[in-house]
This record gives sequence, C-alpha cells and structure tokens, in this order.
Amino acid sequence: MLIQSPPRWQPRPGLHTDNPDWDRMTESLLGSIARAVPHAVGQGAEQVIDDAFDAWPVATGKSRDALELTYETTALTFTAQLDNGAPYARDIHDGETVVDLILTPAEQALPSIVAELERLIGRV
Repeated sequence: MLIQSPPRWQPRPGLHTDNPDWDRMTESLLGSIARAVPHAVGQGAEQVIDDAFDAWPVATGKSRDALELTYETTALTFTAQLDNGAPYARDIHDGETVVDLILTPAEQALPSIVAELERLIGRV
C-alpha cells in the first residue's frame, strides 16, 4: 500500500501582529512547512506498514488484511497511526508480531522521518 498523496494538512495560523508583511511571510512559511509534514510522515509510515504486510506471519487469516494506516489531523497536529484491527492480532506469537513488525519499526522510522522533515523544511 503506497499512498502517493497523503492528506493535506494546514495548521491553525499563529498570532497576528500589527505588521501585515510579517503576517503574510509567517503564514507563507508555515504553509510551506505544513506541506512537507504529510509527505515525510507518510513516507515513513507507509514503508513500515508495507514491510509489516510483506512479513506478516499469517498469510491465510484476516489479520494481515487488517493492517491499516490512517492519518489523523487536528489544527495543531498531523499523525500517522499504524494498527491492526483484528481482535486477535496482538495474540499472534504472544504479541511479538505486532511489536516486531509494527511498533518497533515505527519507532525506528522516527529518525528518518525527522531527517526528511529537516531536508524538506530546509528547502523552504
């Protein structure tokens, strides 16, 4: 599963000053940075979920098909959530499968996501 276009996200604008030029500049900068966030976060999360799907030890059950990546957004945050909705998914191999294929790789992906954000934001 590769989501080519993660959902758009625009955080809530910051405080306004008495200087309209400054306000336009900060809103433009914030908008440019906000466009980078879904791509960097999505790229890391999509790789984790794709790898989990490929390595999932139960090929005939519904638990592999229940792997999901969802995006949750608020005015202040953009989150990619990796999960498995099968009620027994956390019992496969005494829960080690979910830890080894979803939780640990998601934690390990964070430095590369941060590096990608720094790269994209540095281009702004």
